[in-house]
Formats: sequence, structure tokens, C-alpha cells
Amino acid sequence: MKKTLLSTAVLMAMGIGTANATTFDFVGQFTFTDASGITAPPDTNVTGTFTLPSATNPFGSGNFTSTQAFNGKLWVADVDRMYFYDSTGPASQAITWNWDSQVWTGGFLDPQIRCKIGDQLNGCAGFDATNPPAPGYTLAGTAPDAGGYTITMTNASQFVAGVFFDWSTSIDIGVIAALQIDSMTPEGVMTVSSWDPDGDGRDGVPMNNGPFPDQTAAFGGTLTPQATVIPIPAAVWLFGSGLLGLVGVARRSRRS
Repeated sequence: MKKTLLSTAVLMAMGIGTANATTFDFVGQFTFTDASGITAPPDTNVTGTFTLPSATNPFGSGNFTSTQAFNGKLWVADVDRMYFYDSTGPASQAITWNWDSQVWTGGFLDPQIRCKIGDQLNGCAGFDATNPPAPGYTLAGTAPDAGGYTITMTNASQFVAGVFFDWSTSIDIGVIAALQIDSMTPEGVMTVSSWDPDGDGRDGVPMNNGPFPDQTAAFGGTLTPQATVIPIPAAVWLFGSGLLGLVGVARRSRRS
């Protein structure tokens, strides 16, 4: 039977994440493919930092940036929400990430400017009638954005992050990153990559908003805990897919 790895949520459940390894440094690559699966431009190197959800930060947080230009421009991104597979839940778990947008119209730059409001990130903060996003714009209203994603996770190696990108003049492009843990060391260093939730043959999820519709952003790299973690035997991390849930892991930990 194929083995998988516990998600980072399980790290917290075992008392490792909450005390020692809530924040991880990310070093990896960003791959961009079109609808036919052609990669263009070449992979872009990225770095970032991610903090797992906790009692004081229920959505988690994070940010990452390209260290080389993508289509001539650097980009930065902020994590609005993280989702983790719940081993005590149903076999297939669907999560949905949406956001609202304020629409500003009547200006001189573009027909409209949209600023986005997520679960914890508010790109519209500070804008009002006397302080629009740019001179000459007026607020047309706030409503759910046309974007948004629903992803189904099927095992505990998978997790998902809702991310807002800034690239060139495009601000707060909503993108969802569907990731899986490919390997993990006893010290908690994880190798992660994007997987293919919609079965279109492209790792990652096609963008449904912003300047690159139907283009797919995929990630791969290493998450390294910033804090030193007490080494755990590798057998603790590995388990037969579908055999153990969080309750079983907790009971096993208490017996050891």
C-alpha cells in the first residue's frame, strides 16, 4: 500500500507544531503552464515564510516572493487562509475559498479598480469616498468576487492555501495553491509539490481571475522549520493511507 505523510496539521496535534515548529521557511520554484500544458516562461525561484494555523492565528499566514523576474516583473504574495485535511472527517473533504471585492469606477487609468477582502487580508483597508484607490474613482459597491475555488482533499499529505498575488499593476490576484507533502525528515523538514485536484493533467489549479485566466500556477520546494525540533523516529510520520486518523495517532502517542 502506498504510504503518505501526516500533514502539518498533525504536527500541531502531536504537540510539535504548537511549541517548536509553527513557522517554516520555504525555498523552491514556481511553474506556470498554459491550457495545453506548455511551461512559459521558465521556472521562477521563490522564497517565503509560512506560519501554521493556531489558536491565536486560526487561518495561518505567510508570504513569498519571486527572486527573479516573471514575465519581466517580480511578484509578491500573501497567504489569506490555509486548509488542512482532517483525518477524523469524511474520506473526501471539499474546502472553498472565496473573497469579496470593492469595485471602484469612473477613474482615468482603467474602467474599474477592484480591491479584495479575504478572510484575514483586506486590500481595501483605508479606501473611502475621500481616499479612493486612485484619483477620480468612486465606489460602485462591494460584492463576492467572480473568482473563488473549491478543492477536494483526499488524504492527509495534502493541504491548500488561498493566496493573493501582486504582479505589475495587478493587485490581489486570487490564486489557490494545492500542495502535498512528498517527504519529511524526522526533524520536520518537508519536501512539497503541487498536485492535480481537477484532473486536467496539470499540477496546480487554473487561475479563474486576474490577468492570466486558465493559466496554472504550481509550486515545489522545501519547508524547513525555523525552530529546532526534537527528532522523531521516521516510523511515527509514516502511515498507511486511510488507516490512521488523528485520534489513532493521539492514542498511539500516549501509549509510546
